[in-house]
Amino acid sequence: MPASRTSHPHQLAVIRGDDFRVSQGANQGDVLTGASDLVLDDQYTLAKDAPAEVLALHPGPDNLFEVADGASVARAGAQLLLEARLCMMSPMGMMMDALLLVETNTSGANRAVFLHPFSPLMPGVPYALVDIDPDNARLFFAQSGTVSLGRGTLITRAGGQQTPVEHLVPGDLIMTRDDGAQPLRWIGQQTLRAVGDLAPVLIPTGTLNNQNDLLLSKDQSLFIYQRDDRLGLGRAEVMIKAEHLVDGQIITRQEGGFVEYYQLVFDNHQIIFAEGIAVETMRITRRNRTLLPSQMSRRWGAAIPGHSDRPHAAFEIAAAPFGRESPARLLRRASRG
Repeated sequence: MPASRTSHPHQLAVIRGDDFRVSQGANQGDVLTGASDLVLDDQYTLAKDAPAEVLALHPGPDNLFEVADGASVARAGAQLLLEARLCMMSPMGMMMDALLLVETNTSGANRAVFLHPFSPLMPGVPYALVDIDPDNARLFFAQSGTVSLGRGTLITRAGGQQTPVEHLVPGDLIMTRDDGAQPLRWIGQQTLRAVGDLAPVLIPTGTLNNQNDLLLSKDQSLFIYQRDDRLGLGRAEVMIKAEHLVDGQIITRQEGGFVEYYQLVFDNHQIIFAEGIAVETMRITRRNRTLLPSQMSRRWGAAIPGHSDRPHAAFEIAAAPFGRESPARLLRRASRG
């Protein structure tokens, strides 16, 4: 199976199918299996001693993946099939989504089953299987790992106008940090359940000198300029993921209900201005290119200059270097010098 060797593998927190058994229902006593054997309304319970595991994956064509070095639960080079998106309901009525991945051997027989839940599953709690969606699993995988802005976010256009992201259309000229005015090529939109990893990050008005509340996905990176290197990184400019800014007090995750996300695509990966804050646009990867219209994807081909070469990689930091201090307060001071 061809897989990207130039991109970093995607790290997914998973539980083994052997640790997730039917505690009540038609398949009582059975472990989690492939999608064809699942029965709706069966209740699954996570074992109390189930370890936290990690899958490192390179996306391939269709719903196939290859395990990369760094996985704790499967051998490098193994092939996985993304079989379905599962929706499960807790005893309190909370709905949560998960992806079902099955390792296969050369004959196609199942070897191992993994579940990637987007919200933590509690040991000993029964979760009812309420939906099995084999058709949109890859699309859901793409949506869950894509940088996105919430509905209502004001975007700075070439003339300085502030336009809500949902009102933008392809061809609009948007102000970028590095290349001036650039035409918007595509805008994506999804409505997702705002639970767990899919819940947006809220940066309240004024926290980072933003004009209004800024709602964005956890993987969305912000471009930060420090007048004073408060982060101790030896450089003034850094890109930090929104999830690393969450302190639970000032910058928070907004759980519950649904969130409407938008993605902006340009010919190159860009830094634009959302509510006055510099943020990245969607960089097309093997994971998220499923979101693009098929005609556009075919026209651009497998490698897209300005996207595949990770043009802003030098500014990215992999972790939150804040210690015990509030990220919002520290970054506010750093921007003032």
